[in-house]
Amino acid sequence: MGGDSASKVAVLLLNILAARQLVPTEFGLYVGILATSLLGSAVWDTGVSTLVSVEVARKSAPVTQALGRALALRVRTLPIWGVVLALGYWILYRSQAVDSAVLLVFSLASFLSSIEIPTLAALRGRWGFRDATFATAAGRWTTTGLVAAALLAGAHEVLLILAVATAAGEAVTTGLALVLLRPWVASSRTGDWDPSAITLRRALPYASNSVLVVAYNRLDVVIVAALTSTSQFAAYAPASRIQDALYFLPGSLSAVAVPILSRYAAGPRAATNLSALVRRLWAVGVALALPASLMLFLFMPQAISFLIGADYSNSATPSRILMWSMLLSVFCAPLLGVLVALDRGVDTTRAYVAAFIVEIVLHCSLDWWLGAFGAAIASMSRDAANLLVAAIYARRALRRLDPGARGMAPAPTTGPLEVPETEATLT
Repeated sequence: MGGDSASKVAVLLLNILAARQLVPTEFGLYVGILATSLLGSAVWDTGVSTLVSVEVARKSAPVTQALGRALALRVRTLPIWGVVLALGYWILYRSQAVDSAVLLVFSLASFLSSIEIPTLAALRGRWGFRDATFATAAGRWTTTGLVAAALLAGAHEVLLILAVATAAGEAVTTGLALVLLRPWVASSRTGDWDPSAITLRRALPYASNSVLVVAYNRLDVVIVAALTSTSQFAAYAPASRIQDALYFLPGSLSAVAVPILSRYAAGPRAATNLSALVRRLWAVGVALALPASLMLFLFMPQAISFLIGADYSNSATPSRILMWSMLLSVFCAPLLGVLVALDRGVDTTRAYVAAFIVEIVLHCSLDWWLGAFGAAIASMSRDAANLLVAAIYARRALRRLDPGARGMAPAPTTGPLEVPETEATLT
């Protein structure tokens, strides 16, 4: 959580710098291009990175073999990456012309991100959470530092600067992740693990999930650009970036939950241990998310005016709506982790599909006449739908694991969870 928080602070500062140097319409274009590049890398991953994390955590798969298998599968899905980038850039180019050099450099950043994703997944599979977040934070601060230095030096091509700095940050994260993974590679036993455990077919549910998550976290900006006016798009873009920054907490919970829950699921008293950890994650998440949400709701107009300027005052209302996504996601992330740990990937896909359908329907229903306000309602509602469906399927999965359970099993009250010593210590 410390590393993820540092990353989000860097992203927040980067957006403040960008918003102050760009007019609202240009800032919206930057957000849209960045969203497209991230969507491309998520599609290219096809959910394989989730399998890497699970296989390394649960079966102690050799890191070199697991990571090599994941990267080898990239060749098959390369055309999909190109199609996603081309389509997203074309939609944005229709609303506002952009230099081709900017698009090319953001494409390079997307390429580097696609290598970074499975590498970080392997680190988390070995419970190297500190290393993974350190690499990510270093990359984000590299991007922010380069942008700040270039702007202080009087550079004027802001979009190109943002593109180059983003690519440099992804390169730093990728390189550091590979370096930090080396000790795990050296200590990894070769064993008899079967590389065919990581396949595109088995990764398909997680592929859908990763694409849907990035789509409904990032693609909303592109949808709003297509369905609303330029002014409403400019009002919504900063709110979307604020929402993305607030996802750091549920993102941290999810990154930690999946590898640990995967080991609990393979041990004794699985239902009890899974339920107890979910409750603990909820308690931590709510303790942090609720006070932050209340403070932001009260002082959002002042915060926006102070940070990015009075020109973005129209973003205050949609930002107030979107910030509640953080609290909803705090409840949802551990439930999705339970489903992943129990090999119920298809159920997580159902939750994401439900969220995506709700968002698209509401965007098409509300954006054209309520503008940024309607778009914020649509984007916040997806998290409510995701939580509802995930809760239903997680409850069913735990009941199947322990037929005598009624919903979430009670947390143990007489001592630590009955897990191996290293896991109990971490807990």
